[in-house]
Amino acid sequence: MFLKHVQLFLLLLLWNADSSLAAQEWSLEKDKEDIQVFTRKVEGYAIKEYKAIITLKTTIEDLVKLMKDHEGLKSWFVKCPVSKRLKKVSEEEYYVYFLNDAPWPVSDRDNITKMTFELLESGIQLVQLKCVPDYLPEKSGIIRLPRMQAKWMFEPKANGMVKITQQVLADLGGKVPGWLVNFAIVEAPFETLSNLRKEINK
Repeated sequence: MFLKHVQLFLLLLLWNADSSLAAQEWSLEKDKEDIQVFTRKVEGYAIKEYKAIITLKTTIEDLVKLMKDHEGLKSWFVKCPVSKRLKKVSEEEYYVYFLNDAPWPVSDRDNITKMTFELLESGIQLVQLKCVPDYLPEKSGIIRLPRMQAKWMFEPKANGMVKITQQVLADLGGKVPGWLVNFAIVEAPFETLSNLRKEINK
């Protein structure tokens, strides 16, 4: 148990070191249908970081399979009409393209992500995502996310349950209306985890 706590502590240190930014405490924004969404202000970002949590009866293996089905991510990622694998480096590293649909007159966003998988000694499966905006030329009429770092954590619990945490800190680029920002950091993660639950229960 002590080693597990130490490993989680080191993981948080690495995450904070990667962002190199001061952050406020988490604030609960939504708690509905067994999904919690938290946000916090992070220095240097206009848009808050979010963390969304749900606990489901599933397996880490099935969750990893879903995350590696890059063409299938669009079926449960909210407002994501395109998701496709650009390159497989290994079983633990991929480059993936995402297109995010925004309502008119806001321009759509796209994001090229380096996705890595690591199974920690504690049994937690860590999936890290970091945008690499210069991997491909930008497309006309679409704003490329200039900064994004995210992680998914799949933590085994008793009775075949898995605690799923999605955490994202992003710069959407360009001008974004306040109502869309609120959707991006509260409603979108809530709907994504709700969709994931449906995907698992198919």
